[in-house]
Amino acid sequence: MVIAAALAYANFSLGLFATLCAVVLARSPRWRHLRGFAYLAVTSAAYGLLDSFILRTTEPHRLTTLMQLSALVGSFHAAGWPFWSQWIVRRKATRLDAVAAAASIAVGVCAWIPGLLLSRPAHPVEVPWAGVTTRVLSMPLMGRILFPVVLFPIAVAFARFVLAARQGNRGARRYAIGLGVLSLAILNEILVASGVYPGVYVVDAAFIVVIAGCAYDIIEHIASDARKLEELSANLGRMVGERTNELSRVQHALVETERLAAMGQLAATIGHEVNNPLSYVIGNLQYAREEVFYNGSPDLNDALREALDGAERIRSIVSDLRGYSLPSANGVDDVCNVGTVMDDAVRLTRGAIRHRAIVDVEKIDVPNVPLGRQRFAQVLVNLLVNASHAISDERASQGTGRIVVRSRRGTNKTVVVEVEDNGSGMSETTRARMFEAFFTTKQVGGGTGLGLFVARSILDACGGSVEVDSELGRGTLVRIVLPMAVEHRRPTPFPGLLHLPLRSSIAPVPDEPAPASPRTTVLVVDDDARVRSTMGRMLSHCRVSLADSASACISMLDAGGAYDVILCDLMMPGRSGVELYEEILERRPELEDHFIFVTGGATTRRTASFVASNQNRTLYKPLDAKALSAKVEEVASALRIRDEGAARH
Repeated sequence: MVIAAALAYANFSLGLFATLCAVVLARSPRWRHLRGFAYLAVTSAAYGLLDSFILRTTEPHRLTTLMQLSALVGSFHAAGWPFWSQWIVRRKATRLDAVAAAASIAVGVCAWIPGLLLSRPAHPVEVPWAGVTTRVLSMPLMGRILFPVVLFPIAVAFARFVLAARQGNRGARRYAIGLGVLSLAILNEILVASGVYPGVYVVDAAFIVVIAGCAYDIIEHIASDARKLEELSANLGRMVGERTNELSRVQHALVETERLAAMGQLAATIGHEVNNPLSYVIGNLQYAREEVFYNGSPDLNDALREALDGAERIRSIVSDLRGYSLPSANGVDDVCNVGTVMDDAVRLTRGAIRHRAIVDVEKIDVPNVPLGRQRFAQVLVNLLVNASHAISDERASQGTGRIVVRSRRGTNKTVVVEVEDNGSGMSETTRARMFEAFFTTKQVGGGTGLGLFVARSILDACGGSVEVDSELGRGTLVRIVLPMAVEHRRPTPFPGLLHLPLRSSIAPVPDEPAPASPRTTVLVVDDDARVRSTMGRMLSHCRVSLADSASACISMLDAGGAYDVILCDLMMPGRSGVELYEEILERRPELEDHFIFVTGGATTRRTASFVASNQNRTLYKPLDAKALSAKVEEVASALRIRDEGAARH
């Protein structure tokens, strides 16, 4: 009896402790399912408590009531196992689970019907092999038939655990063992109550085994979650460190980008300021050379030719710089000639590369590609600069660094442009990340990590692709594959911010300028006096009037001035050429087609957008006398033809 009482108290204590722990843990969403275990633990504790009372009770009526309660609690405990097992093995509850649970509870309720399952009074039974005497209620035939039903839900859960254990579920194996012990204990209790053989009740011991097994499985899961949490914490710390470093790189890249943008804007402004004096330098040199060619000495003519070539070189440099420094105003690209862009890119990077490598250009005549000249140049410049950085200092000092830029026709109507170097090459890790934004292998301040990312974005946008072959120590080959442009599209100047045409060559012997008609009257509007006088000299065969501001132009028009052509500078202090044009259109819309616009570079978005939409009647400083005269005659002739046609009708 002492052992039985100890088992009952142990069952009660363990079940109560497990219940409290499960209730506390179940407050967390992750462990909410432990409410099911709390149900099993509290019914186990109640069974142990009732058994402890049974062992101390001698009054027959009270003993019967306690045994009936014990049977009811045991049936409720058994009913919970199918539902707990379906959560453990991650299966949905079935109708069989509900039927088994209901049958078990029904047996527990029937135990309260007098004489149906248990008969009074309790009688002592000696157990010789255990050396104890226990008291049991006799079990009639109906009890012997119905009480085994309590094993039905336990058997359902047991079968489910066995199947899961065969599939490798370690926790299910422990549950299967525990339920096997509990089933044997319940069967033993039924056989003892039926009088089949004398024995002792060991259900409390079975409850201890099964609840302890459940608790161990739960503790194991908690420990596993704790390990995962620790790993997640370590990973989170590492990720935070990586993100912090990445944010630092991004911040540095953004600062660098802002600096480059400021430099681009500064270059645009400088280019505009350089082009104004360059206009009258080139214009006057052309004028002087023509005069000297017809009336002066050959030596003086050669000197002027060389000075003019130098001025043209300055114009080309400013054109390249300004055309590359800032993006387009409206993002619209056209087609371009591949060979021309290759020359542009090599010329732009010559200063940065010439001390590190020799650049060879191997180009053949290939079709145009559907990518703006400026953007394609940006792609090639980035690749060329990266190739030069890959040349080791040793190769650079020995003069053995080599970069090859080549073009060829590809398959499936494509054009291929390759940039190859004999530099240090790349590892697989670097090659896999080279097109990521902000990824760079250069030291802080050596690069933003945006060049190749932007290059790939530009190529993707036009349907192109980029391939990389590289090996450490053997150099790198970057292959650009672009579709051919649609044949009916023709390359036009890139309508972008600060676009300037490439320099035009000056003929060794100047041709006689094609004069405009003597009837042509021209109004030149420019805030720079030397530019005005130079344009007047270039158009000496026309009747030229000069205005130094937008206000002066409006005053001359209001005073009755009639002009075939109005040459208007776009960038002027006070009212710009765009504002002047818009004001005149409001007053005298018939003058819309009389305007020719002149600019040294659009330094504002509004002006750049205006230039993009008026490409056909915009001239870029520094001006060429022949081009200026031809454009003036083109506009004047078109107006005369229009007026004559209107007069005939």
